[in-house]
Amino acid sequence: MIAKLFAKFLSRKKKKPFSAWQIELTTRCPLRCKMCIRTESADWQYQDMPLEDFKKILPYLRDVETVVLEGWGESLLHKDLSECIRLIKKEGPQVGFVTSGMGLTENRVAELIQAGLDFVGFSIAGTTLETHDAIRVNSHLPEIFNAI
Repeated sequence: MIAKLFAKFLSRKKKKPFSAWQIELTTRCPLRCKMCIRTESADWQYQDMPLEDFKKILPYLRDVETVVLEGWGESLLHKDLSECIRLIKKEGPQVGFVTSGMGLTENRVAELIQAGLDFVGFSIAGTTLETHDAIRVNSHLPEIFNAI
């Protein structure tokens, strides 16, 4: 009995070397949040990672359990987001991102799910409309709730 128990523990699937990687696809964002570094920098560069550059990362993702597509930008603005998700899923990791929810329509949700999206988080900065909208300028709490 003890031998079977040890065999069960020893035969567990080996975890990958990296539990999570964060990859920023874009530095663009429609919001002007009070705590964001972009609001304090006159030299901020708004740009997207080209799909061809993103593809160079793919072979390394076999060693990653989870990929989070986020940074200082809004991932939904990247024109190849769904394709990036598809490519990541082919390598094996779970994939998701955090969003302001702006532009998240039923069609876009369906597209992302079909691409293989595993999870999504929503940026909320308060439990009242006034608090949230004062901190996340250009965001509107009811729109986020609608997106969710």
